Amino acid sequence: MTHSAGKVVAALTLMEQGVPVVEVSDRLGAPAGTVRNWRQGRLPNAAHRALAGISCPRCGEPHEALELEPMSYCYLLGMYLGDGWLWHQARTWSLRVALDNDYPGIIEECREAMRAVSPHNRARVYRSHTSDHSIVQAYSRHWPCLFPQHGRGKKQHRRIVLSDWQLDLVDRAPGSLLRGLVHTDGWRGLNKVRVKGKRYAYPRYQFSSRSDDIRRIFTQGRDALGSHGGRGAAGTSRWRAGTRWLGSTSSSGASGDRVVIARYPRVSRQRGLRSSRPACSAASTRSSS
Repeated sequence: MTHSAGKVVAALTLMEQGVPVVEVSDRLGAPAGTVRNWRQGRLPNAAHRALAGISCPRCGEPHEALELEPMSYCYLLGMYLGDGWLWHQARTWSLRVALDNDYPGIIEECREAMRAVSPHNRARVYRSHTSDHSIVQAYSRHWPCLFPQHGRGKKQHRRIVLSDWQLDLVDRAPGSLLRGLVHTDGWRGLNKVRVKGKRYAYPRYQFSSRSDDIRRIFTQGRDALGSHGGRGAAGTSRWRAGTRWLGSTSSSGASGDRVVIARYPRVSRQRGLRSSRPACSAASTRSSS
């Protein structure tokens, strides 16, 4: 049985006042053996955070989601702002992200990010039987604490503003935020030019969103990396790769501050084979909400 941090703190307070363990057990409805463990310092992690004065500004609870790793959280934040949404069910919430089945590597990276941000909840992948996308989903009562941008209606119809604590994390990992945004509502192509008789090619990325606020978040993150960019068609932003790429250091060979936004090949639906065309988009068929 899981006991709340408030109950643990109350038990410790009573024992400090000289109340016997058995009486504390009767008052709070916790087994006497468990109360003795608390007295000996064997406390749940939530109780440690409560005693340290760490609590969520939204719900007031000292839950584990407050201890966030910047790269995993910022990547998941980008995923949520792109093609993610929160769904309330009974006494809990689910975070869902719709991703294209053509990019199984991106689907797996999203699942791993959910596990890293909420390690005590299982992240699952559900394949749609009626369309060509999958849903990556995980349950937690505290998703609204982690994504305060949640609200009624579609994202383009409401204000999307990052909280101060989110901005602090984004400042530490702006590339991970852009990586999540591009993996949902972005596109990568190879731009070929001819200068003085020589041919050059460099990757170009585009991001599309109907929300002015989300596009502003994207361009601010891009500027934080010092990348060159500009405005594309209505509702899009674009930039070309410079000396710094976007994302987190990959096990496939990136090092230093030259990081990689995607190395995921596209999977052909017709033959189930990998395509030789590089891509990083994972556009879904669901509109932002």
